[in-house]
Amino acid sequence: MKTINDIDITGRQLILRLDLNVPMEDGMIADDFRIKEAIPTIEQAINKKAKVIILSHLGKVVTEEDLVLTLKPVAERLCELLGKPVTFIGKTRGETVVNQIKQMKPGDVIMLENTRFEDYPEKLESMNDRSLGIEWASYGDVYINDAFGSSHREHASIIGIPSHLTYKAGGLLLDKEIKALNKVLKSEVPLQLIMGGAKVNDKIKVINRLIDNTDYLLIGGGMVLPFIKNLGANVTSNLIDEENLGISKELLEKYPNKIILPVDFVTVKKLNDRESVIKSINEIEKDDIVIDIGPKSISRFMMYLRDAKMIVWNGPLGIVEYPEGAGGTIDLINELKELNTDIIIGGGDTVKKITDMGVTNEFTHVSTGGGATLKYLEGEVLPGINALG
Repeated sequence: MKTINDIDITGRQLILRLDLNVPMEDGMIADDFRIKEAIPTIEQAINKKAKVIILSHLGKVVTEEDLVLTLKPVAERLCELLGKPVTFIGKTRGETVVNQIKQMKPGDVIMLENTRFEDYPEKLESMNDRSLGIEWASYGDVYINDAFGSSHREHASIIGIPSHLTYKAGGLLLDKEIKALNKVLKSEVPLQLIMGGAKVNDKIKVINRLIDNTDYLLIGGGMVLPFIKNLGANVTSNLIDEENLGISKELLEKYPNKIILPVDFVTVKKLNDRESVIKSINEIEKDDIVIDIGPKSISRFMMYLRDAKMIVWNGPLGIVEYPEGAGGTIDLINELKELNTDIIIGGGDTVKKITDMGVTNEFTHVSTGGGATLKYLEGEVLPGINALG
């Protein structure tokens, strides 16, 4: 894959697809990690006197009510981080956009409105509408994809635009993400794999891809429930269906010496209940909701992680939206950041905790991708990368 370093972008009109799909709360940015990660590519383009036209999506646009998902706050935050103006255009395309681009000077930066506004009333962006890709491609002569977190999507802004341009490449962030994940896939040392999140079937392809080069697979989050139910725990949950029970049983039978499970759990009677109780597997009652793993489990996990050569972590260990469900994830982050080893972390909720704690730089790599990270680790060719030739 070519990168921005392989193309002369000096003075060129550059279409830069970023993944600025940041979490928003009441119209305010809750976490600007993805914006900060995009800065190096933007600054390189500015320094080369390119005219930078930024495209990104924000959230999902299904109904007319979703048209409130404007990128304007993102443009304002980007302006602060760059220390220079970023002109926001409240349109995705059309005469206003064309006229604004004509007025650009070398080093200028503009941002178009949320590309997924093109998904209402018709799904033009998500269905890779050909005419939309052609129009967006007409805005520049070089296409740079720095949106790793969206590169598993076959959208017009991801694969449509580059199909109509000769000059195309990956940005600095895309290149960094691929190199970090290739380090995992091609590791010459055994991995210690930490898997959390909701369901086993969401992660089974990654597990199957990495398990042969994994010494230990440590499991938390909702994923752990079918495992402990197979071991006789009195747990009930809509996450424990026959498929996940079957997958977890097969893994337990096939890799009995590799799978490491928690030994204690944080339980509540209701999700908004501030009264939590730590219980062992055998103490869990039918009406308990398992919301996190307990402190003994963190100590147990660290026995296997302390001397690891490479650690890969995807997915939180509890329901981190609730304070009672975030402790295990926070404790493990604090433990891991003290280790002097390669640690690669992906998964939206885990990454948000890391950025909230301000310890992103304590790890080898913290991925901006969620689904894209999983797909890449599964061994899939991401359409957005494939489109770069």
